[in-house]
Amino acid sequence: MALLRRETCPFYPSFRLQRYTKYHQQNQSIIEQEPEHTPTPDPSSGAAPPQAPKKGVLGTVWSVFKTTTKVLLFLVVLLYALLWIPWVQTKIGHAVADVLSSAWETEVRIDKLEITPLSNFTFHDVFIRDHDGDTLIYANYVEAQQYNVFALLWKTIEIGKLTIKDAVFKVQRRPEAEFFNIHFLIAFFENGGSTTEPRPEKFKFSLGGAQLERARVHLADTAIGTAALITCDTGYVLKHPTRGVDLIGKYVWGQKAHLSNATIHVLIFVSVPIPNVDASFWEIPVDSTIPDWNVGCEKFMLSHVDFRLTNRRTGIQMDDTRTLDFANLHFEDVNLDTDTFRLQHEVFTGHVRNLSGA
Repeated sequence: MALLRRETCPFYPSFRLQRYTKYHQQNQSIIEQEPEHTPTPDPSSGAAPPQAPKKGVLGTVWSVFKTTTKVLLFLVVLLYALLWIPWVQTKIGHAVADVLSSAWETEVRIDKLEITPLSNFTFHDVFIRDHDGDTLIYANYVEAQQYNVFALLWKTIEIGKLTIKDAVFKVQRRPEAEFFNIHFLIAFFENGGSTTEPRPEKFKFSLGGAQLERARVHLADTAIGTAALITCDTGYVLKHPTRGVDLIGKYVWGQKAHLSNATIHVLIFVSVPIPNVDASFWEIPVDSTIPDWNVGCEKFMLSHVDFRLTNRRTGIQMDDTRTLDFANLHFEDVNLDTDTFRLQHEVFTGHVRNLSGA
């Protein structure tokens, strides 16, 4: 079959024209689809540049809201990350101690603070001195679990569980003193966080449960001539299902309380009158405007408790016909199981299920 040549093919020019026409139409469609380019005005010409469309009020508010949210989120994340750093935790503990020292006008020391954000605080070597220069509170270890930070906005210290180890508490009214050495703390919380002017809203201390390990409590009131020294290995209070604990309000209710391996030594001695104040027990001015203690527990137990009562008060006539010597009373290995235990208006009540001792 003979090949067709350009020179001899009669259709060759028409083929070429069709190809050119098709190529021209494709390029023209692409050019038409491209957006129109706005030329940039020449600054030397004096023409003003085109202005961007203005945002409405809602657009401006939304832009500010987004920016503020981003900044706050960044700060929260940064704070959360910083709270995990031990150096930052220690600095926070020292800062808190300095603030409390200034507010209470006494020495407050926190040697170390460990923070698990949104979980618990752990304080090491906590020390509070009273205004007479003696120890008021010391604890080697204090852990506050399940705390509610936002409750502070309503002046409430809310803790789910408090664990205290190796602690010393010394609450006492010294000779001729009108108030106990803890009075400045009570006044601070009663006045809503102020040591000068009372405020309408008082602080509240809400506590779900507590655990005590290796503690010593020293109570003394020279105005009535009574002192007590209590030491214990372990003790705990479980949270009541409907009621709680407000230590500032002297309101303590628990489901179950247990004190084990403890020694209780009560000393009665000659009272020291307060100048210009009637020294009878019921007429001594109360240390606080808060009502008397309201304590309740559905079950209260003592295990392996050593109880001793020593009477050093002179001028008391003893009845020698009684079996017990109330001048030097001593019970060893006391075990007590009580239901519906109550302390209200300075009176103890309860249903004793079991009592034993030697």
